[in-house]
Amino acid sequence: MILQLLIANLIISFLVALFVYKNSYVYYKPCKLIDKNNNVVDIHKVFDVFYPHDELVFWKLWVGAFFNFPYKFLISLFIATSMKFHLQIIDKIYPDTDTKQSQWKKMKFGISFWATFFLFANGIKLEKKTVDYEKVYKKYLGEDYDFKDDKYSLLISNHIGFFEVVVLMSQFSAGFMAKKDVANYYFVGPIATAMHCLFINRESSDSRKEIFDQLEERKNYIMMVNFWPP
Repeated sequence: MILQLLIANLIISFLVALFVYKNSYVYYKPCKLIDKNNNVVDIHKVFDVFYPHDELVFWKLWVGAFFNFPYKFLISLFIATSMKFHLQIIDKIYPDTDTKQSQWKKMKFGISFWATFFLFANGIKLEKKTVDYEKVYKKYLGEDYDFKDDKYSLLISNHIGFFEVVVLMSQFSAGFMAKKDVANYYFVGPIATAMHCLFINRESSDSRKEIFDQLEERKNYIMMVNFWPP
């Protein structure tokens, strides 16, 4: 029995490592673009923020998945299921949560709690760094932008993986905008739906207009996150 479990774990961990490697490789290979002088440059070298500072090694992914996947999968499944039911129960008790500030607050605790629990259960510690926003973003936002105003309702975040989503949930209890396909993803879709994420059909102008209307409605009581690349 133990031998069969080890063999099953060996095969499953191989498939998991292969999936992660295949979907992560695009972020490690050179990304070419044409600059204003019509020269071909590697965006990773021009913009350091896009440069991956670790290594993508398949055998390390496989070993890590072999030893960590079984129990982390079960823990993550428990947390995801618990969070979904928690938010659904709140949604039943407060059916207008997505449109009223006082009712949305009931969901914010659940979002932050389960996301923080997920990070803790997976051994992830957050390191916060202070950034001089005025120094970095003045050239983009203009000289007259008020950097002392911290009442913002839309956050634009980089997006190359899964964990930044959980971190933003943990720190801000944020809502998200996502393509409509996300609603059908296993595990993620039900949670995103329970969180009242905004799903957009990128090919529909009516859908894009509806998103703007919903953002206008929510701006006074919840921070929304839009990812780049989307």
